[in-house]
Amino acid sequence: MLVRPKKLLIATIFSIFILYPQSGYSFNVYNFFKSTKIIAETIEGDFKQTVKPGGKKKGCHYSNKDCNPTGKSKGVIHIRIKTKGSPYFEAVVQTEGGGWVSVKQKKRDDLNLKASTIYVESYNVSKHLRTRIPWGVNKKERFVRFLVTADPQFEDDFGENEKRSKANKAVMDELVRNRLKNSCKYKKWYASCSVRGIIIPGDLTQHGYLGETKWYKKSLVARRFIYDGWGNHDDQPNPYNWNDYDVFDYLRLKHRTTRATKYWKKSMHYSWDWHDVHFAQLNLFPGNETAPKYDKHDPKNSLKFLKEDLADNVGDTGRPVVLTHHYGFDDFSIGKSKKKEVWWTEKQREKYWNVIKDYNVIAIFTGHWHVGPGAAKKDWHIMWKGINTFNAAATHKGVFLDVGITEDVLQVERWGKKPDEKAKRYAVVEIPLK
Repeated sequence: MLVRPKKLLIATIFSIFILYPQSGYSFNVYNFFKSTKIIAETIEGDFKQTVKPGGKKKGCHYSNKDCNPTGKSKGVIHIRIKTKGSPYFEAVVQTEGGGWVSVKQKKRDDLNLKASTIYVESYNVSKHLRTRIPWGVNKKERFVRFLVTADPQFEDDFGENEKRSKANKAVMDELVRNRLKNSCKYKKWYASCSVRGIIIPGDLTQHGYLGETKWYKKSLVARRFIYDGWGNHDDQPNPYNWNDYDVFDYLRLKHRTTRATKYWKKSMHYSWDWHDVHFAQLNLFPGNETAPKYDKHDPKNSLKFLKEDLADNVGDTGRPVVLTHHYGFDDFSIGKSKKKEVWWTEKQREKYWNVIKDYNVIAIFTGHWHVGPGAAKKDWHIMWKGINTFNAAATHKGVFLDVGITEDVLQVERWGKKPDEKAKRYAVVEIPLK
């Protein structure tokens, strides 16, 4: 690696800012911390600078191959960002030679925590968002812990839904209040205590009604940390012709500016990054057309979204990918149960496979089939073409998963939680990562 003398490097950067002040001519690193310096360095080149807080920046012209070996404005480079002081933060973010990177803070009021959310955004030469890495990246090595539960199916049945509401509340309280807000007490998880968020793969409500959506929203408490999608029960005609707030309005309007790497507002598909692991919420199922038997349930081109998303945000990096959608690979979803209901077809799953087969998909989380927390392993941990898939349904049966991903292992714990009882761990699966 070429080492540039300090004075020459400073002079070079000074001339860059005078001659090339626009991001289209140089990559810049902006530090929007209020009081903390950051160190920014290119993985491929010799650029390494300390950037002062308060919106200050440092940069390098894209044609300078010492800091951008590609020498191209659209050439992909990786920049390591870490703080020089407190709070500790470190992340590696992908950008382009003519793009820029911003390190930002945001208050975490919805969890009543004093510490701010820290996140990094990178933009390409066309000024479009390329990558967003949200809070919790402050680990030198990969540790990604998150929670999954599916099918709460809040039901507006005119006051007769007390049992289901209590069951859902018990699980949501455990996830949000006991694990997300107070996760530091679960230190047995690889000596870490950071829960990134909660994934919910569909069927938030029973009918998608206004009242049901309100109950679901009320159960969340920390909405900004919920990565939810819709299922077939959320996608039903409203017999009351209500034009008020329902599940689809909620998902369209939900604030994702500090976490989504890519999203389609009209279809509600979106993706995000936790550390170097890429996630995508595909809602009903990954497809571009409806299943023959359920032609009213439209996947809204989720497979097209996924294909674009993986190409744009993962490419040939080989980094881990985690996917989530409502329909799964269990007998009920694929039509092998007694009811013989084919919710999505083998042909559709084959098209899905053709999109993801060249990527490092380490897990798929689904819902739809309701089994209790103590169900047989074959009913909730299902292998599909060599990929580990996990059924997280149903919330109203007390089911949730506690998941950890390190450099070496994917760990999935299956838990149950009944009202007025402590959560119980029923099973654990550990999968070595290549």
